[in-house]
Amino acid sequence: MNKLNPTVQHLNMRAKELFSTKAYGGEILEMTIGLICVEEEYQKLGFLTVRKPRFQKTRKETKSSLGGGVIVREKYLTWDVNLNLGYVLEAENQSQILDYVIDTVLTNLSHLNKYRKFDKEIFMKDLSTLKVSKG
Repeated sequence: MNKLNPTVQHLNMRAKELFSTKAYGGEILEMTIGLICVEEEYQKLGFLTVRKPRFQKTRKETKSSLGGGVIVREKYLTWDVNLNLGYVLEAENQSQILDYVIDTVLTNLSHLNKYRKFDKEIFMKDLSTLKVSKG
């Protein structure tokens, strides 16, 4: 899946830069979105299935497997988004994949509705600014 890796790394870098200075109401302080992109037959076998959103409300410290530091999570939301492998493989360039990933994430945010103090609309607007095409 080499075609997707540089795009995800680029998006991750840009998203960290953008969202590190943003606040959306304090109910969610940090989030991670897992991107799943595998052949449909492997998904049917249970490889990398889309997990439902998980929220870590209270402070939790875990030891990092990369270097021995401590990772602190509080008000942390994580969820997965399934990408269409065929679309990714047929995309003409990185910009097309990047916009597809962002559009897919934007259409998979309904679970944020339960966090009433989280400003979903502004988050969506900010996320949209990461798109290459502004349409």
